[in-house]
Amino acid sequence: MTDTGRAFHLVNLNLPKSGSTSISQMFPSRRSVHEFDHHRAMEVLLDRLDGAPSGELDRYLLERDARATPEVDSTTFLHLAADSMPTLFPSARFVIALRPGPADTFDRWPASVRPTLADTGHHVLGGTVWAIGASG
Repeated sequence: MTDTGRAFHLVNLNLPKSGSTSISQMFPSRRSVHEFDHHRAMEVLLDRLDGAPSGELDRYLLERDARATPEVDSTTFLHLAADSMPTLFPSARFVIALRPGPADTFDRWPASVRPTLADTGHHVLGGTVWAIGASG
């Protein structure tokens, strides 16, 4: 056990629509979070992409983790912080699952998050978003 009481720490760095719900449900007897603090996470991560200092994102991710202390953290926007995660959570293990399937899976994602993004003051344009792992 670690000082957070975790037996292990698994962090999902998946893209949206590539299994975040399934990963969060793979360990039913463990503390697992799916999209924990999602609205705020989106705000902070998108602010970082817009040029906010990386220290703000790092502080938020550490504070978020301290509040939840998950053993499995499956939040789709964490892929936007993939470069910071190993340094912030050196004992964690990371998973990235790619979802093969029609490219339109990734075309539908912007429409599904557009209302939430609008709430944060960010916007997603139409078109293919992150077609990694898509086929056809």
